[in-house]
Amino acid sequence: MERQLSIFLEHFDRSKYNVTLALVRDKIEYEIPKDIEVIQLNKKGKIDLKFYWKLFGLLKDKKWDIIQSKISGLNEQVMFLCGLLNKKNLVVEIRNSGKRLYRNYKNMNILIKLFHNSNSWKIITNSQKANNELQKFIHNDIKTTTIYNAIDTDKFKKIDKIKKLDTFTIGFVGRIQKVKNIELLINAISMIKTNLILEIYGNIEDIKYYDNLIELAIEKKVKNKIKFYNASDNIENIYNRFDLFILPSHHEGTPNVLLEAMACECICLISKGANSDNYLDKKFVFDTDNVADLYQKINIILSKDFEYINNLKVANRKYIIENFSIKRMLKKYGLIYED
Repeated sequence: MERQLSIFLEHFDRSKYNVTLALVRDKIEYEIPKDIEVIQLNKKGKIDLKFYWKLFGLLKDKKWDIIQSKISGLNEQVMFLCGLLNKKNLVVEIRNSGKRLYRNYKNMNILIKLFHNSNSWKIITNSQKANNELQKFIHNDIKTTTIYNAIDTDKFKKIDKIKKLDTFTIGFVGRIQKVKNIELLINAISMIKTNLILEIYGNIEDIKYYDNLIELAIEKKVKNKIKFYNASDNIENIYNRFDLFILPSHHEGTPNVLLEAMACECICLISKGANSDNYLDKKFVFDTDNVADLYQKINIILSKDFEYINNLKVANRKYIIENFSIKRMLKKYGLIYED
């Protein structure tokens, strides 16, 4: 949601809307355009009376067009105050993962029932998976809308000047943590006889897991085939180095890295756990945690001729432009904002 909000604020029609933004959150992870007036509130400790006083004043003030809340345990409180104050211009982000998932949905449903008569609150999900989960808890009178994350297809595209390596390059982009299931990649490439290299780009968020990956690479005798890099600001250049992009995650919401890679005309493979909204046809999807299935899918790609690969690359980008463009997302959010 924060990513979508950031993109919307960067591209919306400034002659049509004048947007001010209040952020109730611990930190800002995505850039907010400099011409947007912003206030940020941070909560210190479990009981912060000064914070709650400022929050109540912020919600009571009619100045703010969008209020986004993303502080664990606070979202329901913000929704309750907005209901009392008849505040309609609220954006509350609820993550659809982790132990709080169902409790969050249940609490949100109670609040919507409580204030639905006086507030036409809209519920937006960024994946069909999240929408399906939500339907189990939200009562039938409340409509939900799915607006997919947007990809900047002017930035993420094929770049001919990027020189590829001489060896076949498999790529992964994402956080280095258990949920990404990177060990499956290491096990798969250890089975392949073809000369190849695995490039992994992402910040190390679990150092113990990273150490285990290094140990596994040594055990499988493929350490010389694997290279780890920090996250890159020019990630579109990185995608253009890959011959094959693989996302083996146990689960994903909307995997932006997959969409970015497809926009750059990458050939892609994805686990069933990450393919929540059927982004790829089943012949490019492998069983999560099934190294033999991934090994087979990689070998099929290695066996294909140039024409097949080129047509697939073009088709991947076309799919992203038709379904995940910024223009498409802006139109949908614009209609909701106007309403």
